[in-house]
Amino acid sequence: MKEVVEDGVTGLVVEVGDDVALASAITRLVSDAGLRLRKGEAAYRRFNQLFTSEKMAAQYDDLLS
Repeated sequence: MKEVVEDGVTGLVVEVGDDVALASAITRLVSDAGLRLRKGEAAYRRFNQLFTSEKMAAQYDDLLS
């Protein structure tokens, strides 16, 4: 989901159906513990900034008000 994953920041995005790119991204993550850690930490920060249940509820409330 583009709203959740920032390519190169919180994860690696590949084109739908591009098996070679997917395999390459998986290989990069499997072989580089530091990369996995950085992406995971960035994803956790992004989640806490944007997607907690409280923040999502507030956004839905704003949308419906």
